Amino acid sequence: MTLVLSAPSPGRTTVKAALLPETKVIQLSDTLAIKTENEDGYYTMQLAQEQCASYGKGWRLPLIMELLILYRKKDTLGGFNGESYWSSSEFYNEFGRSHNFQTGERNDPYEDKTRPYCVRYIKTLEK
Repeated sequence: MTLVLSAPSPGRTTVKAALLPETKVIQLSDTLAIKTENEDGYYTMQLAQEQCASYGKGWRLPLIMELLILYRKKDTLGGFNGESYWSSSEFYNEFGRSHNFQTGERNDPYEDKTRPYCVRYIKTLEK
């Protein structure tokens, strides 16, 4: 399967997607993979980061710009619901950034990190 991920800036990047040996993971490029399903439930920023760390090396929350790309390709990737998702992007280490997958809006940069949102982890792959 080939996915075309549109970057927020002009231009396009074509990457091949393939299932990795790990359960429920799609490889998006030579250096990036995504879990095919949401984590169950809702997470504060801290709980999302702790859960992500439990998966081991390379797993992380996406940057806000990566989350925007995932939003644009949500129908191709599947497994997203119409709610807000945490990104790893922060504002002054006190506030988090999220993206609403129903409206397509990036949420206020002053998002309280204790607010419960959905999460979808990505993995930086080693070459």
